[in-house]
Amino acid sequence: MPVSESEGLGVKKMHTYIIIKEDFFTGIRGKRKKTICKNQTLKVGVLYMHLGNGLKGCWRVLEEKNEPQGGNP
Repeated sequence: MPVSESEGLGVKKMHTYIIIKEDFFTGIRGKRKKTICKNQTLKVGVLYMHLGNGLKGCWRVLEEKNEPQGGNP
C-alpha cells in the first residue's frame, strides 16, 4: 500500500513531466519532447538549467502528467 508524505514517513511522490530543449538566447525549441520522472516539484512553463545527469542545457517544462499511484482500483 503506498504511503503519502503527509503521514510523516518521508516517502516522496514521483512526478512525471514532459520537457523540451530550448535555446536560452533565441527561445527556439527543439523538435523532440522527453518524458522524465523527478521526486521534486517543477513548475509548468518555467525554463530550467541542467535538470540532471544527461539533461544538460536549458529545458522547458511543458506539462505534468499525473498517473494514478497504487494498486488495483
